Amino acid sequence: MLAQPKSIRERMAKGVEEFVYNILVNVFNAEDTASIAIEDIIRTGTPDPGNKTGIIENPENWTKEQILEKGKLMDNPTGPSGDFDD
Repeated sequence: MLAQPKSIRERMAKGVEEFVYNILVNVFNAEDTASIAIEDIIRTGTPDPGNKTGIIENPENWTKEQILEKGKLMDNPTGPSGDFDD
């Protein structure tokens, strides 16, 4: 990425910034939660929040063979669409 001109690097970084902001604010509803996160980090002494839940799916349903079978049901012959010029 550092081989790219500065204008392209800045455009790419801005795109990532906007994407992450959108995910945090509009998907995870995390707007104005920085103070909560900071307090939690200070209280626990680590930025790792740890697990919040236990196992939610039966591991027996996720064997290698079952995963391969589920993968065969996915069909996207055209591949992803988009502008991949960067």
